[in-house]
Amino acid sequence: MAGEGMRIKREVKAKIKIKIRISICVLSTVCCLLSAIPVSSEENPCLLCHSRFSVIAKAVHAPLGMGCETCHQPEKGMEHPQQKGSMKLVRDVPALCYGCHDESKFNGKFVHFPVSMGTCTGCHNPHQSEFSKILISVPPNLCYSCHENKATKKYVHAPAATGQCLTCHNSHVSGNTALLMSPVNKLCTDCHPGHATGIHILAGLQGAHPVKGRPDPSRPGRNMSCASCHDPHNSDFPKLMLQKGLCQRCHKY
Repeated sequence: MAGEGMRIKREVKAKIKIKIRISICVLSTVCCLLSAIPVSSEENPCLLCHSRFSVIAKAVHAPLGMGCETCHQPEKGMEHPQQKGSMKLVRDVPALCYGCHDESKFNGKFVHFPVSMGTCTGCHNPHQSEFSKILISVPPNLCYSCHENKATKKYVHAPAATGQCLTCHNSHVSGNTALLMSPVNKLCTDCHPGHATGIHILAGLQGAHPVKGRPDPSRPGRNMSCASCHDPHNSDFPKLMLQKGLCQRCHKY
C-alpha cells in the first residue's frame, strides 16, 4: 500500500509540473503577442493621426511594438505634423534594417536586385501586413510586379503553375545562378531522381546522354544541365522542351 501511495504522489506531482509548464508557455505567448500590439493613442500620440496602426494585422514588424521612435525621429527645427519632412528615419534603409537583421545574410555571389539596391521596402511592409514575413503581397503576384509571368504557355512546370517561386529560388541571395536554392541539376533531381543519369533521354537505346560535366554546344561557356533541354518554367512543347526538333540544336544529321 505504501508503494501505491508513493506512486500516486509522484503522478500528482508530475501532473502539477505539466500544468505549471503549460501555464508558463501560455503566459509567455500572451506576453509576446501583447508586446507586438500597438498601444492606445493616450500612450502613443502618433496613433492620433496614424490610427491604422492601432489595429493589429496578421504579421507585425517587431519594432512596431517597441515604439515609433525605434525607427523614426523628428527633424530638428521643424514642427510635426505641420511641416512636410518633419519626421525622418533614424538611419536610411537598408542601414536601418541591418540594425536588427544580420547584413552578412544578405551578401552572396548572386544577389536579388532589390536587395542589392537596398530597397527592402520594395517587398516588405516596414510596419505590418496581412501576409507572412510582412510582405506587401504574396508570391507569385509579388514576383510578377517585376518579373514576367512564367506560367502562360501550353505546358507549365508544376511549381510555376502553382506560383511556388520560392520552391526553386531564394528571395534574397544565393551561391547559384538565377538565385536557385541549389545547383540546377541537384534542384531538378530532388524532385525527379530517376533522371539524374541521362538514360531518360535515350530511352530504349544503349547508353546515356550526358546531363552534366560536359560543355553545352548550344550554350557556349556553359555546361550541360537539365536546362539544356528543358525550360524550367513553361514551354509550348511537351516535356517542357525548349523547341521542336531539340536534338538538332547540337547534333547535325
